[in-house]
Parts: sequence; C-alpha cells; structure tokens
Amino acid sequence: MRILVTGAAGFIGMHLCAHLLALGHQVVGCDNLSDLNYDRELKIARLRHLGLDLKAHSDLSAGSTLCQEQFTFVKLDLLDHEGITKLITSAPFAVVVNRAGLAGVRLSTSIP
Repeated sequence: MRILVTGAAGFIGMHLCAHLLALGHQVVGCDNLSDLNYDRELKIARLRHLGLDLKAHSDLSAGSTLCQEQFTFVKLDLLDHEGITKLITSAPFAVVVNRAGLAGVRLSTSIP
C-alpha cells in the first residue's frame, strides 16, 4: 500500500513511518523541517533513522526529494498549495496520515 505521512520528521511521524515500512508499505513522508520547536538536526537524525543518506539540512531545498527503497522523503510545507497538489496528484495514495503540526499546545495557540 502507498501511504503519505505528513510531519514525517517529527517524533510520532518518524515512528509511524518506521512501523509502516516494517509492515512492507511504500511510504512517502513530507516535512518542512522547521526549527521553530526544536533543533532541525534532530529531524535530520530521524530521517537518517529511516534510511536516508543525509549529511545536513543543507542537503535539502524546498520541494527536494530523497528516496531509499520503500521510503521517499519530500521537503515540503503544507502551506505550499502548489507543492502539495503536485505531491497528492503524482500517484494515488491509499492512505494519508497528517502528523504535521507544532509540538506543544502553547506554541500552537500563539502561532496558529
């Protein structure tokens, strides 16, 4: 099954991607890699855990794609309507799981 996971570099998103990959699914993960909540290098480390060969955040520009066997990562902000439309229409997804968001309730209320 082909599954899209937004927020793939976050704590829950990364673990969900890893679990889906272990079950044999084809996973496409996207994340904007924002450093608003915590160090971006932590998100890069999570993507490495999923098998991507990343040296640093500078390896990725907006809209760039990295692939490894069953996992594809796209650096993309959900506010990029054109980019999201292109991703969603590129090939059908059986499931879309939205895990993108700001960590912590306080921050999400001050920056909705």
